[in-house]
Parts: sequence; C-alpha cells; structure tokens
Amino acid sequence: MELLFYNGYGGFDVQKGEYVIDSTLPTPMPWVNCISCVSGEPFGFLISDSGGGFVWKGNSQSGRITPWHCKLVQDPVNERVCVVEEDGVMHDCIPRIRKQGERVRFGKGYSVFERPAFGPRDCMTSSLTVYAGKDVPVKCSSLNLVSKEDISVKIIYEVFLCGFAPEMLPCREIPTGAVVDESLYIQCSLPVSHISKMGTTIQLEVSLRLKPHTPLVVNFFLGADCTDVPLEPVLDAWESLLGTIRIQTPEPAFDLLMNGWLLYQVKSCRLDGRSGYYQSGGAYGFRDQLQDAMALLYANPQRVRLQILMHASRQYEEGDVQHWWHPDSGAGVRTRCSDDLLWLIYCTAEYIRVTEDIQLLQEPVAFIRSEPLSENERDRYEIPERGETASLWEHLRRALRRGIRLGEHGLPLIGSCDWNDGMSNVGSKGRGESVWLSWFIQDCIRRYIELSERFDPEGAAERRELRETAEGILRATETYAWDGDRYLRAFCDDGVVLGSVASPECSIDSISQSWAAISGVGDPKRVATSLDTAVKYLADFNSGVIRLLAPSFCKMRSVGYIASYPQGIRENGGQYTHGAVWLAKALLMTGDVERGYDVLRAINPISHTSSAIDVCRYRGEPYVICADVYSGAHGNVENGRGGWSWYTGSAAWFYRVVLEDLLGFRIFTKQGVRWVSFKPKLPEGWNSFQMVYRFENTSYFFTVERGADCKIQLENDGTEHRIRISRFF
Repeated sequence: MELLFYNGYGGFDVQKGEYVIDSTLPTPMPWVNCISCVSGEPFGFLISDSGGGFVWKGNSQSGRITPWHCKLVQDPVNERVCVVEEDGVMHDCIPRIRKQGERVRFGKGYSVFERPAFGPRDCMTSSLTVYAGKDVPVKCSSLNLVSKEDISVKIIYEVFLCGFAPEMLPCREIPTGAVVDESLYIQCSLPVSHISKMGTTIQLEVSLRLKPHTPLVVNFFLGADCTDVPLEPVLDAWESLLGTIRIQTPEPAFDLLMNGWLLYQVKSCRLDGRSGYYQSGGAYGFRDQLQDAMALLYANPQRVRLQILMHASRQYEEGDVQHWWHPDSGAGVRTRCSDDLLWLIYCTAEYIRVTEDIQLLQEPVAFIRSEPLSENERDRYEIPERGETASLWEHLRRALRRGIRLGEHGLPLIGSCDWNDGMSNVGSKGRGESVWLSWFIQDCIRRYIELSERFDPEGAAERRELRETAEGILRATETYAWDGDRYLRAFCDDGVVLGSVASPECSIDSISQSWAAISGVGDPKRVATSLDTAVKYLADFNSGVIRLLAPSFCKMRSVGYIASYPQGIRENGGQYTHGAVWLAKALLMTGDVERGYDVLRAINPISHTSSAIDVCRYRGEPYVICADVYSGAHGNVENGRGGWSWYTGSAAWFYRVVLEDLLGFRIFTKQGVRWVSFKPKLPEGWNSFQMVYRFENTSYFFTVERGADCKIQLENDGTEHRIRISRFF
C-alpha cells in the first residue's frame, strides 16, 4: 500500500481518506483521533495510536465515562480488548509497541487497529475497529478475529469507569464464559449499585472456538442499551458532511487537509467534543465556537444557525456575554472581555450572506441575568438566571452598544482582554485600549449597518450615528496607533505602549497588522508597510514558524498571564496558529499572494512532518493543525515543536482562508437565488485548480484558471454540471 507523504512513521491513504501509522517506533507524542457522534445527543471519545484516551457523554469535562489523563509518556489505557490463548498468554488488540506489519488506521469517525500475525505459530489475525454511533451515544469496539487453525481462545473486554455517569450502563448482567460459534454482540453492563465514586473496572470474558479461516466478529458496546450500531451509516454521514466540497490543486498537502481532515477536526473536536488530548474543557467559548462554526457555512449552514442562537442565549441583558459556559448547567464566567460579544455580529452577518436567512434576526432569544460585575470584580463564575426575551436583532444591537466603549485616544477599551486572553492586565483598571479591537469593531459596525439596511428600514438615524463612530475610531487609529512601519498593539492602563518600535518587549504583534488589512479600512500604503514589517520580524520560513509577536515578554509581567509562559511558547512569542492564519489571510487579501501562500505552507502540519527527523522535532500529528508551535528564538525551547493539537480554532480559519482567499470561492444568496463566485489568488506554478461542490442533490465540477473572476447562478436540478472558468469567462 502506497502512502502519500510517508515520513517513517506513517502517511496518508488517499483512497480511503485515512492516516496510516505503521512504524514499530512509538510516535514522539500520542497521535490521536477525536471521534464524536455525527448528530443526536453529544457523545464521543478520544483514542490514541496505542489505545489511550477517554470516553464522554454530553460534556467532555463533567460527563466523562472513563478518565481523562493527559500523560504524554505513559498514555494510560482505560479500555482493553484482549485475546487469551488456552495457556493464558494474552495478546492486546491495541499493542503498546507495534511489530512489523501492525498498523493503526485513523479515519473520519473511526479508527482501526490491525495485527496481522500473533498467537501460536502466528496463526491469528485481528482487526479492532472503534467508532461512535451515528446518532446514538454508543462506543462500539468491533473485533474481527481470524485463525488459520482450529483454536480455543477467550476474548476479554476490560474498561475502567469514572463513576460519574452510571446511567451509561444498562442495569443487566451478561454471563461470562459463554461459548459461541457465530457473531456476538456484547453489551458492557453492570448494575449501577456496583459503581463507586472512585470508579470501577468491568471485565467481560467470552470463550470462543475459532474455526479455520472463518472470521468471527465480536462487538463490545459502551453506552446506550442497544444491540446493533452499524458502521456504514456513520461513514455515510461523515462523507455527506465532509464531501460537500472537494478540491484538487497542484499542492497535494493542501488537498489532504481540505478534503476532510480540517472540517472533521472542526466538527468532531471543536464543536461537538470540545476536547483534545491536551485540553478537555467541555465548555463552549463564546468567541471560539462561533468562529469554528463558520467553517460549516457551506457544508451545514443549519448548524451555524443553531450555534448563533445558542450563543445569543448566553448574553446578559446589559449586552456582555459569558466568556465560556457549560451547556449542561449554564455555569460559566462573566468577564470584562471586550471582543467576545462582537463575534455574534460577525458570525450572523456571514451566515446571512451565504443563506439570505434574514428571518433569523427575528428569532426570539432569552437573555441571561445576574448582578453586573462590581467595580472590584474582574470576573465571576456563576449560574445566571433567565432574563427577558428579545429578537436576535436586539441581541446584536446590545452587543454593539456594549462593545463601543472608547478610551483616551478614541480607541476601544480592551477591558480584561481582547482576542488575546493572555493580555489580562493591559486594561484591568479600565483605561487600556486595544488597537486590534479598533480594526475588528469597525468591521463589525460595517456588517451591522449592512444588516440594518436590509432588516431595519427605520434605523437610518442609528446607521448614521454608527458610521460617524466608525469614522472617528478610524481617525483615532491612524492618528495614534501608527508607528512608522507598523501599527501598535495596545495602550496599557498606565500609558505604556505595546507594539511600538521602542517597546523592549512585544515591539510588533501580528494581529494589529493583519486586521488593518482584513477590516478593509486601514490606509493601503500603511497596511502594505505593516505587513512587510510583520513578515520580516515574525515569519521564520526556514523553521516553518510564524510568531504571534516579538520579542517575547520577559520582564513586563504586568501585562497579564501571557508573560507567565516561557519565552517562545504559545502566545508569548511562539506561533499561535490562529493569528498566523490571519496573517496569511491579510497577505492574500492585499495581493501579496506568494508570501500569503508561504505562510499557509508553513502552517500546514504536513510541512513539519516530511521525514522522521522532522516528526521527532514537531512531534504532533501530520493530519490536524496544532494550536501552537514553539519558537526557539530564545534558545530555551525547541524550535518548531508542535504544542496542543486538535483543539484549536485555527483549523476553521485555515479551511476558510484556503477556500475563500486563496481559491477565491464564495457562496452567497440574493432574492432566493444561490450564486457561487470565484476570484482566486493563485501562487506561481498554479495555472488552475479543480473543485467539486455539491449543492443539495446537484454536483458542480469546476475547473478554475488563473485570473478568473466570475459569478455563476446555481440550480438544484439533480444533474451534474461541468464548468471551466477562465479569466475571460
């Protein structure tokens, strides 16, 4: 089997859409698959290449069925499926150390662990497939066992349970020692009374007589009481979602991520699981999952709609929002964060652009209610009450009004933080101002005005006032935040400037430069200069690291907890991939195609894992994006080492930037008619690319050439359309 981008540890099986690990060496860190139910009640599990991970229901923090460990060296195992010979020799179906020929196959919604030869005279072959039900909260471990000889064995399934979710176990016993000669379904079960708070281990044992060359399938179910959870509907459901858009470009490393893995990372991990190997929060972040959901605008806009309404329901009557909350209890934190609430406007506007579902703005949504934060409160963890109900439009209005709070320089107050949570003390006294937020809030004001013109014909006076406000913020930004070749990052409470040429630490921050371009309102000449400066000081293309800021914070502890990170790690001078993708977007938007493309290539995990040496340095999975990559600029951390993987909002942004800014693809609806537009910005060597877009039950096959710029009306006629788009189309 030929694997694409094979690196000594594994590679991509393009035909099956899998990542295959076949090395006898252990991966440098656990490589995992995050598997969630496609629909229905939230349920899922994390599983590593050596069988570690955990299972959850509802909430990956409070609803853990098996324990979450995050122990990189041991990678503890909570579940085991073993084959035991008559003389007691035990063979784990997920071996801790792989032998030659043993493989792990990670797919979308499932994982397979293959052992081609073990047991007496290597007579047995096993394949263990694990997956979650399509829409039922069940984890299935399906063992396919074949022997060349007539042999008696025992199959043992063992699971260590947390004890916090006893309802997951049906209250009936399964007899052990049963002898069977055909396919068998085994329900993991134990009376609830047997489960302690500290957890308990369940072991089920079944005796089997294997007939030569006759496959035997044994299914162990952990979850709802059921007897049949087939894999095929799971595969079909994931393909239906992930196959909405497929691309073929001159860069296969982009195609592999774009054709399934990125959207799978967004849906299965970020939106549904809300957990990775390194972080298992379980909560929704107000800004986080709104941004994630936008990656589904073309594949599942209904999910985006539901996400918008869910987040609006976590907004206080005063307009601010819960920074994060747990959906099962509503418990969350009320903060002074300045940007969270504005993402509700940004995401709603994007959704309506694609769908023209203006009716969404009339949807009634209840606010939440509690006492506003007192002067001395930075934040408060609480379960708020239900408040008054108003239209989503009123939620957007209150968010914008609350967000427009300007400081001494006429820039928005940063509050307890803006997008960078680590800058938690910059404005803790109520005077600090954010330059990044000045760009972002102008973008949100523009989007709000555009929605108002369509939805609120009586709102002319409000629109006029908002235009004047945006113009004032722009004047203030260009007057006070320009520093010769870059835009500043922030003004602290005490007047200290961040992001200035004269700043000994954080003399440049990428997101101030990026959003000057992304917002579309920054002075074009200054924007071009500031992006040059950002690339010059932050992009290390040799090591593939695009830093968020430089130099790192070291002595300036007063800016917030960002300074508590070691230099070169995460936001503190490392690559925080979310911000790196924004830099790529800004470069592409301003026509700096080659450098924008170079930044995207640097971010791509396949670029970091092209050889065994690269894998040992980067350590993370080649098939999903890392939240951060260490910068070795200060010599105290490994240059190019990947940090947290899977659980990162950069996956959604990378997907959208490649699709919308590099390939120039957009969908929009006007007067009930669906349109597709193409305006690609292709790097040198790319003369064209191909895309398949499934519009309901109609497939469009596009070949798009360099320089194309067109709009095409879509029809859902149940046929196939093949369209070639040239620059003269």
